[in-house]
Amino acid sequence: MQAIDAIIEEAIQNNRIHGAQVGIYQRDRVLFEQNYVDAPDTIYRLYSMTKPVTAAAVMTLFEKGKLDLLEPVSTFLPEFGKMWIHTSHGVVECGKPITVRDLLNMTSGICYPDEDGPGRLMQQQFDKIQAKVETEEAYTTREVVRMIAAQPLTFEPGTAWRYGLSADVLGAVVEVITGKSYREYLMEEILLPLGMEDTDFYVPEEKRGRLSELYTIADGRLIPETKRHLGLSYGSRIPAFQSGGAGLFSTLKDYSRFARMLACEGTLEGVRILSRRTVRYFTQDQMEGIDQSRFLSHMGGYGFANLMRVQKNAASGTTSPKGEFGWDGWAGPYFSVDLEDGLSLVTMVQTTGFTDFGMNRRLKAVAATMV
Repeated sequence: MQAIDAIIEEAIQNNRIHGAQVGIYQRDRVLFEQNYVDAPDTIYRLYSMTKPVTAAAVMTLFEKGKLDLLEPVSTFLPEFGKMWIHTSHGVVECGKPITVRDLLNMTSGICYPDEDGPGRLMQQQFDKIQAKVETEEAYTTREVVRMIAAQPLTFEPGTAWRYGLSADVLGAVVEVITGKSYREYLMEEILLPLGMEDTDFYVPEEKRGRLSELYTIADGRLIPETKRHLGLSYGSRIPAFQSGGAGLFSTLKDYSRFARMLACEGTLEGVRILSRRTVRYFTQDQMEGIDQSRFLSHMGGYGFANLMRVQKNAASGTTSPKGEFGWDGWAGPYFSVDLEDGLSLVTMVQTTGFTDFGMNRRLKAVAATMV
């Protein structure tokens, strides 16, 4: 497709991305796959595009009757039993419990490291985590989550939306319920059944040569990114902290299998991961009555649920139907799923702090003409 080639080549020429891979699929069928500069088997850091995989993992436990979405997270993680809220007048006791649903919808009040008071407190914790991440004393997933629980919330749970570490807490919930590491559960229930052989929380030595360089934009140029992010390791060994919010590495081939499973309403090539009803649940916005003042700038026309954006109306700038869902990552990877046409798009790039939403809207426009 020359139109897709032109979109990606323009982004490369304008120093927005170094290279890319693009895949467009209708249900389980490949409509288009192409690599640009990057080799076909390149491994990418997913960062926040890990979150939809975590949502799927949590919903497998929901389907097994292992958890209730309205259940307090303190049922599994007692450290969340008594929480506090940071206010302009000081810290006050929280009046409502954080539920599993709050974690899935980013309405928990748990923040990421940021510039405000709670964000600075969280940054202090992640400085400690980062200092030990490559050592034998690295904090485990459960230890990191205890550190998160010790910080004040930014609002009463269930009242507002704020992007934060909720998915990492969900990883610990999975560990407590299953008695396995988060990595072990993902491997057994999602990654290996789907044939996602290159998706993991680290990149083995024999695959390190396939790992993409990480770039950032400085003065209009792409340069290698050197700073670390959110307590994540370089990925040279299985990490103690298996981040449900940002820790996975993957390939276009692998992540497209996850996206196609969703587009096929929970199944791919005879393997069922989720029920049809659960995947349809992903199409429902859950932000009614929620303060959305901290929504990210690219979320016009979208709501949010289950760690993913959910299309509400045409303010998104796309012709996608209501209920299209997906997410992206800190280094620019992006995916979307449209159940109406069974259409999925996966874009893999590695430019930190910059997801090219304009590029992805244009790719979606072209993809829509292919079905």
